[in-house]
Amino acid sequence: MVNVRRSIAVVDDDVRVLESLESLFESSGHRVQLFLSAQEFLDSSAVRTVDYIVSDIGMPNMNGLELLERVKSSVCKTPVILITGRSSQHSENFYFEKGAVGFFRKPCDGDRLLSLIDTLSQDLNR
Repeated sequence: MVNVRRSIAVVDDDVRVLESLESLFESSGHRVQLFLSAQEFLDSSAVRTVDYIVSDIGMPNMNGLELLERVKSSVCKTPVILITGRSSQHSENFYFEKGAVGFFRKPCDGDRLLSLIDTLSQDLNR
Protein backbone atom coordinates (compact mmCIF):
# COMPACT_ATOMS: atom_id res chain seq x y z
CA MET A 1 0.00 0.00 0.00
CA VAL A 2 1.43 3.40 -1.00
CA ASN A 3 1.05 6.13 1.58
CA VAL A 4 0.41 9.45 -0.17
CA ARG A 5 0.68 12.48 2.12
CA ARG A 6 -2.73 14.16 2.25
CA SER A 7 -4.28 17.06 4.10
CA ILE A 8 -7.14 15.97 6.34
CA ALA A 9 -9.64 18.11 8.27
CA VAL A 10 -11.09 16.45 11.35
CA VAL A 11 -14.36 17.96 12.59
CA ASP A 12 -15.63 16.78 15.98
CA ASP A 13 -16.93 18.47 19.12
CA ASP A 14 -15.00 16.00 21.32
CA VAL A 15 -11.41 17.15 21.91
CA ARG A 16 -10.31 13.59 22.77
CA VAL A 17 -11.46 12.34 19.36
CA LEU A 18 -9.70 15.25 17.63
CA GLU A 19 -6.45 14.48 19.43
CA SER A 20 -6.71 10.75 18.76
CA LEU A 21 -7.35 11.17 15.04
CA GLU A 22 -4.66 13.85 14.79
CA SER A 23 -2.15 11.41 16.26
CA LEU A 24 -3.30 8.61 13.94
CA PHE A 25 -3.10 10.68 10.76
CA GLU A 26 0.14 12.48 11.63
CA SER A 27 1.84 9.18 12.49
CA SER A 28 1.03 8.10 8.92
CA GLY A 29 2.51 11.24 7.40
CA HIS A 30 -0.69 13.18 6.73
CA ARG A 31 -1.20 16.87 7.53
CA VAL A 32 -4.11 17.41 9.91
CA GLN A 33 -6.27 20.40 10.78
CA LEU A 34 -8.70 20.18 13.69
CA PHE A 35 -12.10 21.85 14.06
CA LEU A 36 -14.52 21.76 17.00
CA SER A 37 -17.56 22.48 14.82
CA ALA A 38 -18.76 22.23 11.26
CA GLN A 39 -19.20 26.01 11.09
CA GLU A 40 -15.62 26.57 12.29
CA PHE A 41 -14.43 24.36 9.44
CA LEU A 42 -16.64 26.07 6.84
CA ASP A 43 -15.42 29.49 7.97
CA SER A 44 -11.77 28.47 7.59
CA SER A 45 -9.51 28.48 4.56
CA ALA A 46 -9.17 24.70 4.97
CA VAL A 47 -12.51 24.23 3.24
CA ARG A 48 -10.71 24.97 -0.05
CA THR A 49 -7.42 23.20 0.62
CA VAL A 50 -7.96 19.86 2.39
CA ASP A 51 -8.04 16.58 0.52
CA TYR A 52 -10.43 14.83 2.94
CA ILE A 53 -12.86 15.68 5.71
CA VAL A 54 -13.46 13.30 8.62
CA SER A 55 -16.55 14.52 10.48
CA ASP A 56 -18.56 13.41 13.45
CA ILE A 57 -22.25 13.07 12.69
CA GLY A 58 -23.61 14.08 16.10
CA MET A 59 -22.58 17.69 16.72
CA PRO A 60 -24.64 20.66 17.94
CA ASN A 61 -25.79 23.44 15.59
CA MET A 62 -24.66 21.79 12.33
CA ASN A 63 -24.27 18.01 12.33
CA GLY A 64 -22.05 15.93 10.10
CA LEU A 65 -24.81 15.16 7.60
CA GLU A 66 -25.52 18.86 7.19
CA LEU A 67 -21.79 19.47 6.70
CA LEU A 68 -21.71 16.70 4.09
CA GLU A 69 -24.61 18.33 2.23
CA ARG A 70 -22.89 21.74 2.33
CA VAL A 71 -19.63 20.30 1.01
CA LYS A 72 -21.34 18.31 -1.75
CA SER A 73 -23.21 21.43 -2.91
CA SER A 74 -20.01 23.51 -2.98
CA VAL A 75 -17.51 23.91 -5.76
CA CYS A 76 -14.77 21.86 -4.05
CA LYS A 77 -16.72 18.64 -3.36
CA THR A 78 -14.07 17.32 -0.94
CA PRO A 79 -14.62 13.65 0.00
CA VAL A 80 -16.25 13.28 3.44
CA ILE A 81 -15.85 10.36 5.84
CA LEU A 82 -18.48 10.27 8.58
CA ILE A 83 -17.94 8.90 12.08
CA THR A 84 -20.34 8.46 14.98
CA GLY A 85 -20.39 7.23 18.53
CA ARG A 86 -24.17 7.21 18.71
CA SER A 87 -26.55 4.51 17.69
CA SER A 88 -28.34 5.39 14.51
CA GLN A 89 -31.69 4.61 12.97
CA HIS A 90 -29.92 4.66 9.59
CA SER A 91 -27.96 1.89 7.94
CA GLU A 92 -24.41 2.38 6.72
CA ASN A 93 -25.77 2.50 3.15
CA PHE A 94 -27.85 5.56 4.05
CA TYR A 95 -24.66 7.59 4.61
CA PHE A 96 -23.12 6.38 1.35
CA GLU A 97 -26.31 7.29 -0.52
CA LYS A 98 -26.03 10.79 0.98
CA GLY A 99 -22.55 11.04 -0.53
CA ALA A 100 -20.12 9.98 2.20
CA VAL A 101 -17.07 8.05 0.98
CA GLY A 102 -16.72 6.25 4.31
CA PHE A 103 -18.58 5.55 7.53
CA PHE A 104 -17.10 4.43 10.86
CA ARG A 105 -18.44 3.87 14.34
CA LYS A 106 -16.40 5.18 17.27
CA PRO A 107 -13.99 4.10 18.42
CA CYS A 108 -12.76 4.05 14.83
CA ASP A 109 -10.63 1.21 13.56
CA GLY A 110 -7.51 3.25 12.78
CA ASP A 111 -6.08 0.72 10.33
CA ARG A 112 -9.33 0.62 8.33
CA LEU A 113 -9.57 4.42 8.33
CA LEU A 114 -5.98 4.81 7.09
CA SER A 115 -6.57 2.09 4.51
CA LEU A 116 -9.60 3.96 3.18
CA ILE A 117 -7.59 7.20 2.91
CA ASP A 118 -4.82 5.34 1.06
CA THR A 119 -7.30 3.66 -1.30
CA LEU A 120 -9.06 6.95 -2.06
CA SER A 121 -5.71 8.66 -2.61
CA GLN A 122 -4.60 5.97 -5.05
CA ASP A 123 -7.87 6.38 -6.96
CA LEU A 124 -7.27 10.16 -7.17
CA ASN A 125 -3.79 9.59 -8.58
CA ARG A 126 -5.00 7.41 -11.48
